[in-house]
Amino acid sequence: MTLESLQASHPDSALRVARKRRGWTQAELAHHAGCHKITVCKLESGKTQPGLHTAIKLAEALGVRVESLWHTVDQEAVDAEEQERREVEHINRVMRGRK
Repeated sequence: MTLESLQASHPDSALRVARKRRGWTQAELAHHAGCHKITVCKLESGKTQPGLHTAIKLAEALGVRVESLWHTVDQEAVDAEEQERREVEHINRVMRGRK
């Protein structure tokens, strides 16, 4: 089974793809990460999101970055916040120029 076919069959679970790439069962990943198999199962199915400690332990066990397993940043929100910050800075510069 190729990585692409794994992603196509489970597009929502980068954790599952990384685990399968290692050739591990859910129980083996849980053992390496020091968590319960049911935790891995719920995370892979999207029924729950990991706490920071669990996310780090799973990423370390798999030898990957946490960000590659969970997209914890909403890029649109970050972009909107950055745009708002720039607009406020511009308004402040204009207002300082009027004094």
